[in-house]
Amino acid sequence: MMIGIGFVCQACEPKLKEPPKVYDNGLRCILIGDSITEIWLRERESFFQENNLIGAGIGGQTSRQILARFEDDVVRRSPKCVSILCGINDIAQNEGYVSNEDIAANIKTMAKMARAAGIRVIICSVLPSTTIGWNPSVGNPAPLIRDLNTKLKTVAMENDSWYLDYHSVLTNDQGGLPGNLTTDGVHVTNACYAQMEEMFLAKLKEVLGDE
Repeated sequence: MMIGIGFVCQACEPKLKEPPKVYDNGLRCILIGDSITEIWLRERESFFQENNLIGAGIGGQTSRQILARFEDDVVRRSPKCVSILCGINDIAQNEGYVSNEDIAANIKTMAKMARAAGIRVIICSVLPSTTIGWNPSVGNPAPLIRDLNTKLKTVAMENDSWYLDYHSVLTNDQGGLPGNLTTDGVHVTNACYAQMEEMFLAKLKEVLGDE
């Protein structure tokens, strides 16, 4: 059953499915996040298999919930790298109001945990959006997203991590995703994932080289 980003997955076991193949070059990177990552793996599993990646997305989760499973789902698996993509569900107030400062602090803690374990870190920008369909009372989230991304870029720079700026490439003039890249203003299409994959692999090459 699909778990949408607007619903906190209380019943989900926050563990990862074992990788569907034996990695002949070692586990290169775990992509941890919410339903953007969960759907990415489900819809485009070959991308993960071919590049020795694991998808660790759980729909509806906030940065606090992802932090709570970070030790089990990332650190104990000892990947070479972790990519962190989350924050939209905090902005959507899935667990109530959370300040951008607190979201950034949660992601900073994840980065510190990974770096302490010798895992390299990619901190991703939150994707563009101008609407939260499941909680319209939030209003237009675009200004909050831009502000959070500025904070996340600083977190990356100050914590020996890399910043992957999906937002500036994917955004339209209104601060959202173009119609061909989104299904509902937040979740993305295969065309969007294809662009993200190109950006991600270029960043991973920067981080890992030929490892």
